[in-house]
Amino acid sequence: MATKYDDIIKLRGGKAAYDIAEEKKGEWVSFIPNEQFNNVLRTVIKSVRGNDIDNHKSFWINGTYGTGKSHAVAVISHLLGDAVEDIRQWVDYEYKDAKFAAIRQAIYSLRETKRLLTVNVYGLGAMTHPGDLALVLQKAVTETLRKNKIDIAVPTDYENYIEQIRQNQEIWNHLIDTHTALSSVVADSEQLAESLKTGDLGIFHRVSDTLREAQLDIRLNNDNIKQWLCEVQDRLAELGTYNGLLIVWDEFTDVMTDAIGVPVLKQLQEVAQKFMNEDSNSYLFLISHPSAFNGIDSEQLKQTDGRYHRMKYNMESVSAFKIMSRKFEIIDEERHTQMCQQFYMMNSQLLDIFTATSNDQQSTRKDLFNLYPLHPGTANLATHYATVVGSSSRSVFEFLGQNDSIREFLDSEEHFLNRDTITADYLWDYVLKVFQDDVTNYGAVTERYNSYKLQVANEGDAYFAVFKGILLLNAFNNVSGENNNGLVTPSEENIHALFAGTRHDGEVDTVLQWFNEQGIIQRAPGGLYSVQFSALPSGEIEEKKTEMRNVQYRYTEQVLNFSDAASTAFEKKMMQKVIRPYGFKFFSDHQNEAVLRSQIKNARKDTKTSAMFFALLMARNNTELGVLRSFAEKCAEDENDKDLKNIVYLVFDEVFTDAKYEQFIEYQANYACASSHGFLDQQKVHRDHAVSMVKEWMDSVQRGNAIVYINGEEKQPISVKHLSSIVNSVISPTIFPYGPDACELLRQKATSIQRQISCNILKDNKMCVNANICSI
Repeated sequence: MATKYDDIIKLRGGKAAYDIAEEKKGEWVSFIPNEQFNNVLRTVIKSVRGNDIDNHKSFWINGTYGTGKSHAVAVISHLLGDAVEDIRQWVDYEYKDAKFAAIRQAIYSLRETKRLLTVNVYGLGAMTHPGDLALVLQKAVTETLRKNKIDIAVPTDYENYIEQIRQNQEIWNHLIDTHTALSSVVADSEQLAESLKTGDLGIFHRVSDTLREAQLDIRLNNDNIKQWLCEVQDRLAELGTYNGLLIVWDEFTDVMTDAIGVPVLKQLQEVAQKFMNEDSNSYLFLISHPSAFNGIDSEQLKQTDGRYHRMKYNMESVSAFKIMSRKFEIIDEERHTQMCQQFYMMNSQLLDIFTATSNDQQSTRKDLFNLYPLHPGTANLATHYATVVGSSSRSVFEFLGQNDSIREFLDSEEHFLNRDTITADYLWDYVLKVFQDDVTNYGAVTERYNSYKLQVANEGDAYFAVFKGILLLNAFNNVSGENNNGLVTPSEENIHALFAGTRHDGEVDTVLQWFNEQGIIQRAPGGLYSVQFSALPSGEIEEKKTEMRNVQYRYTEQVLNFSDAASTAFEKKMMQKVIRPYGFKFFSDHQNEAVLRSQIKNARKDTKTSAMFFALLMARNNTELGVLRSFAEKCAEDENDKDLKNIVYLVFDEVFTDAKYEQFIEYQANYACASSHGFLDQQKVHRDHAVSMVKEWMDSVQRGNAIVYINGEEKQPISVKHLSSIVNSVISPTIFPYGPDACELLRQKATSIQRQISCNILKDNKMCVNANICSI
């Protein structure tokens, strides 16, 4: 006999964000298809079926963060690759309605003749050069074959090297002894072969580099990745289980936004072209953010469209109620149905209230019914959280699935005995951290909560629960905009609806009266309990904002220097691999060119003469950016001022924006006022947000471009992400020749490959002062 909800209903497992690379067995079945997914699936079926040569192409799906595109592609890979009996339950359940008969039949019809082996590739991985693509694909395929215990004889480039090494051990032992690129990592040829067996890309590069240095050539049997993949496909077909490969490349954005992106894409175009052959049963499936297409010109895009079905994937349109209902696994349907009927028989108005705005009231009523013991008022607020705060399914899945309080509720005998429901206060406790991190949108409600939580909690559970419910209504009402369906207005009717049928139902009027009398949340005309309050004096905040605009943060560089966030980001993220001493300082427009020149000169004097010095010019807006570019160009070209020589002027494209500057001033003004009034919690929150704004700016800077000005030269825009390598291979050796001390530093800090690159550049440009005696 059931003694707690956990005996009747369980929470399904599953992560909020779907990771194809870390997918657990059976995890894919939590996916809820919608018409958008069905359209993608129809396109895939039409292509894989192979009876229409014009549609026989690979796939490229793109969508923003949180749209569910990775999960959608994972489901497709299972539909195409799992045994039919393993997909039948999901297909028959999701497509059981008559209107889905065609798509259900299309899946089964396809699987009578086709089955694809899924190979997963993720992100940029260890690729540093376009030539790494073949190795990445080969490694992914061979690992998949090994995982599925499929033994086919198609050697990889790694295996070719291993074979050559073991057949010519004396030669390779000599190469190891005479080349530090190998001797620094392995002792002999046997250890080298074992390292290659693990698929170590770094070892592979060292072997390749050594062969080039020794002017040796080992002809690889499978240097044509297109042909190699087709050979794998053919061997699979001969074995009889699979017809071909489905190569799913998730987070392909990382590849396309890297410097090697377009060359890699060109090679993949050739693979996709090969897969388009009528006798091919293999496909690429690329998953990316829309930004992946930013670096592709119109001609390349045309080629892409000729080889891929390019599909957009938007935010899921499935009802959040339906998403939440899938988190509940009902293990005693008869008992659960009885309890649902009893609750809604006594509170029949609730289904009417919370389905009034639905386009499909019958379906929504069913979803709400199945969500018991989650109160429909709580479910409604959770949908607003998903819509205006979170990211659709992730948010509601996290609320139910990653919430210890919900699990404790379901495991409580007391809650079951009293027929309690999961009320809005559970949702408040879950979202509080998110609200506290967003002072701009939710500062009013979190300040009210922090100011009165102890006083309200001392009055009893009903007071505290209703207090949290009202604050949630205010929070969502303030930010929901067009998504406000009237059910999040902090009215007496909506407050009552949140707790109808609960143990607090009969106390709501008393609680509201007490809130009004105590001034905690006062009743406004129309029965609204609105929160429009700040614990800090608004006049004082405005005075502080004016002061900060004119003094403390008048110039953009002051924003960057108020904490160590900007300097740390520059050193640890942008210059992490620079192998030569350097100094730097942030600068911005001072509306006086002479003052700015003087500041840069003084900062250069404070840096060691042998070190490089970077003047980092960053702008608040595009107007300031234009001024800084003009200023940097003039300074770099000024041959009369020797103090400006050999300074690297870096002008970053990413501006702070005036809107973010005003938000920064808002945080700093609130921080100053909170400090003066002793509000320690608010003081920390506002300062942390100001620091976070600078960190986010620096992150955007790193993803963008910059222009380098040195000694009269204006460089082409460079990718800030690759600043370290540009400094090491271009700026440092060509502008700042290495003397003996610098060479010793190069010996200590650089890898053998970095030393080789730097030394070759120096020698080629006749810039090395140690060329005749160098032992590096």
